[in-house]
Amino acid sequence: MARWRIIAIMGGMIGLGFGNFAVRSLAAPTSRPSSVVGEAGDDADIDLSTPQGQASQYARTPDGAYRMTSLKSFEGIEEPRMDWVVAEHDVERKASNFFNITDVAPGTVRMFLRYRRDWWDGDQATNRRDRQRAEVKGLGPHQKDGQTFEYSTTWRTDPDFTDPAKLTAGLSDDGEWVGGRKHFCHVFQLKATNGSDGPPLVTMSVDAGNKTADLDFGSGRSGGLKVVRTFPFKAGEWMHVVIRIKISHTNGEAEISVNGDEFKGAIHVPVYRPNSTDYRPKWGLYRAIGPASGAHDDWVEHRDVTARRVD
Repeated sequence: MARWRIIAIMGGMIGLGFGNFAVRSLAAPTSRPSSVVGEAGDDADIDLSTPQGQASQYARTPDGAYRMTSLKSFEGIEEPRMDWVVAEHDVERKASNFFNITDVAPGTVRMFLRYRRDWWDGDQATNRRDRQRAEVKGLGPHQKDGQTFEYSTTWRTDPDFTDPAKLTAGLSDDGEWVGGRKHFCHVFQLKATNGSDGPPLVTMSVDAGNKTADLDFGSGRSGGLKVVRTFPFKAGEWMHVVIRIKISHTNGEAEISVNGDEFKGAIHVPVYRPNSTDYRPKWGLYRAIGPASGAHDDWVEHRDVTARRVD
């Protein structure tokens, strides 16, 4: 199905596409498209997109942190490869020369997700139609049981950022939109790479209403995420955060410092995923989406991204 699209408006330049052709990219390719895969469960996080055989290129700081310098610093890049097309009730391959995740300045990466009423970016190469994902993952060594890590970033959204809080619908098996879609909008996640590697252990998310963000964690076999700190958020403004996480079945931590204030959150609590021993951070934009969501094209930028073991 051929259709004109405004692909991107960034830095004063507009890219147009017809059908499966598009122009304008801010960075070199990060991954090759792959075949679409089947619908995954709500918590599944399929590893489909990684750099092509390159060793990660990062800087080391005096305190031992691993610091991002560009997209090449990360272990993996999860680029949307499919677009959901409403009229076709199916996905189609995204234009191969458009990239949602780009280097926009030295040490700064942007995750850009498109939403139009009749089509929107999807979740990697899956046929999911209820969410969008543009994330990077892994910076230096992974976190293990008993270890304490700090993950930092200075991040902002576009000034007109709209968390899709109006989203109250999901797709039934017969393709009809029905009530019940859960809201989420993550800009950071810590997830296990083994064991219970679907649900995130810790997330930082923009809340419904676009006025606050929060740090959450979901430990053990407990259902859902528990908010441990809520803090002010304003679209378009830079915010520096340091997230401190200790993995433990009995004496863990999930805390955050915002713009240099004291760490606040949960301490001396279980912080782990069942049967998991290895954990990896993710930065980007991962949100629920769908018709009547109130969403539009949005981006998140991350700079000064570091990962550091502190115990």
